[in-house]
Amino acid sequence: MISVLLVLPLRTAASADQDYLVMTGGSAEILSARKVPVFGAEYRFKENLHGIHPYVLYGWATDGGTYVGAGLLYYFTLSPRWRVAVSSGPGYYRRHRSARDLGHTVEFFSNLELSTRIYHEHWLGLSFGHVSNGGLNRDNNPGSETLRLAYSISLH
Repeated sequence: MISVLLVLPLRTAASADQDYLVMTGGSAEILSARKVPVFGAEYRFKENLHGIHPYVLYGWATDGGTYVGAGLLYYFTLSPRWRVAVSSGPGYYRRHRSARDLGHTVEFFSNLELSTRIYHEHWLGLSFGHVSNGGLNRDNNPGSETLRLAYSISLH
């Protein structure tokens, strides 16, 4: 997936030099028979180092699971209206009453988001993510995939 991005003629998004609040909603466990609705809020910072932006996020599922994380994100501009965001980082997963045992409380979330500008600095995107403990628990690392809609609002 990443190799496809490397061959495209891309440039860093000029609009990435702003703080964004991102609200998400969709489904976890999309590759299993038991889908779980998930929601999230993310803050993407305008501060960056060579176009790499920090972010923090909070996610929750209707089955009780929660996730708090932080990481790094990079924007690629496909055109003035389209961009791709690639992000990854560690976080803390808590099952609460959820039946989903991801194998560890430390989980890594990687995400690929394709979004389009719908109004000034408002973006609507489709996001595919994967959460995994990265082998921290060698006996139990089931992972989970998410598919979400993402609505980003510039906070300039």
